Amino acid sequence: MLVLTEYGGHDRFPVPSYQLNHQEYSIHFGHVVKCARQLGFECKLISLKEFLQVADDVVMLDGHDEHIQCLDFVLRKYGQSLPYALISEAEFLTRFGGLIDRIELQGFSFSPLRSGFHYGPRLADFLVMIATRPFEAVSAQ
Repeated sequence: MLVLTEYGGHDRFPVPSYQLNHQEYSIHFGHVVKCARQLGFECKLISLKEFLQVADDVVMLDGHDEHIQCLDFVLRKYGQSLPYALISEAEFLTRFGGLIDRIELQGFSFSPLRSGFHYGPRLADFLVMIATRPFEAVSAQ
């Protein structure tokens, strides 16, 4: 079994994209599936959200690039640091609530993951290909 997760679409040609802190290109899953089938694999495409069983109603810290970097800069001045990752409101307040109250920090917000205002990849832009090869095909070679 092969599980491939990547930014791309079933019938969309590669396009440049900036994901988190780096430039990359999407992949054309239709081509990948075609090649895998030619090698004897059975393929299924599903969304990354479905594969990970993500609850997109979870409330996350809003912000992209500069906003998160600025917030991290402020937190570092007080001996804390914001993880380079998606962070829920509950986790954010657990980690930084006391400091935020003490320094009266304002200007941050939260919204459900499905809104796409979080720091991290847009789940809707990623697919998962699950490729399996029947045992008979493997043992025949």
